[in-house]
Amino acid sequence: MINKKQDKILWEGKPDMKVIFTKIFMTLIFIVIALFFIGYFSTYLILIPVFVIFIAYQYFLIKTYHYSITTEGIISQGGIFFKFKRNVPFNKVTDINIKQGPIDQILGLYRISIQTAGMGHRIAEVTFMGLLNTDKPESIIKEQINKIQK
Repeated sequence: MINKKQDKILWEGKPDMKVIFTKIFMTLIFIVIALFFIGYFSTYLILIPVFVIFIAYQYFLIKTYHYSITTEGIISQGGIFFKFKRNVPFNKVTDINIKQGPIDQILGLYRISIQTAGMGHRIAEVTFMGLLNTDKPESIIKEQINKIQK
C-alpha cells in the first residue's frame, strides 16, 4: 500500500471521451452481426434500447476512470457498480506497452499497458486507455523504474 505521507503525485489523467466512439463502433458491429444471424424484425425493437443503455453505461463508466503515477507506483481506478483500484509498485513493472488499434488511430487515442512478472500471462495489470498523448506518463514511469533499479 502507498504511504500517503511520502507519496507524491507525478502525473494524473483521465481517458478522453472520444473513447466512447470506440465503444459505439464495436457495439454497432456486434448488433449488425447479431441481426445477420438472427434476422428477425422484432430483434430491432430489443437491440435498440439495449444499445442505448449500453452506450449510456459506457459513457458514465469511462467518466469514472482516473489514472495516477506517483513516486511509489502506478494507480488506475474507477467503476460504477463494481469499483476497482489497481496499484502497481514500480519494482514490479516488467513491461510498458503502448497500443493503438485502427479506431484509436482514427481518433488519435493511445493505450498504455503496464505488465508485471506476477501475472503469469500476457494480460496487463494496469491499463490507461483513451490517452491523447503517452509521452509524459511513459517517460515518468521509465524514470521512476530507473531510480528504483539504481
